[in-house]
Amino acid sequence: MSEIVPIFPLNIVLLPRMPLPLHIFEERYKKLLADCESDGKQFGVVPMMGARMCNSGCLAEIERIIQRYDDGRSDILTFGTQRFTIQHLYHTREYLEAKIEYYTDTPPAAEEDVESLIARGREVLLQFAETLGQSIDQKALARIGLEDLSFLLGSTEVFNHRDKHAFLQMRSSTQRLRNALPVLEDSIRTRHSRQNLKKVLGDSVDLDNLFN
Repeated sequence: MSEIVPIFPLNIVLLPRMPLPLHIFEERYKKLLADCESDGKQFGVVPMMGARMCNSGCLAEIERIIQRYDDGRSDILTFGTQRFTIQHLYHTREYLEAKIEYYTDTPPAAEEDVESLIARGREVLLQFAETLGQSIDQKALARIGLEDLSFLLGSTEVFNHRDKHAFLQMRSSTQRLRNALPVLEDSIRTRHSRQNLKKVLGDSVDLDNLFN
């Protein structure tokens, strides 16, 4: 399935079901927002890699307008929905438009132990949140399935722009999880070590420069 959608290039990778707050201030994007609101359309968030726009992105659904300003600027909250590749770009309006084609993850292979992978992913997410001093509702976590869990883990601060773009392009939830989990587990071990050092050495010590 393909269609034509407005395009918003950003130095951000939006993943499905993940939130993305935006401050709209450029005239062309004020127009994009107005058109999306009047037509009930979503717009495509496409990552920039330096000066180059990628050929894949994620649709953003406008969840709500948080605030409108007198000069036409807006603060909005969006959520990622469907992923797409760009087939053709159009430069006929104030903002870019593109003909896009959607893609999704392929189902896991029959021999894959999906339940064990999901259980490991949920446990790692709980541990990671704990290192940040945050808590997760375990009942809500238990309702998160394979694909959403893989995107949730991939959206964490551990991963850089290129990592997240790789997750966006991946068409296997199990592979996304398998790539993300070792990195997160290593980050958890590092954070625990730093926290233990802080207890011993005190908060006044700059750990980043201590061993340089």
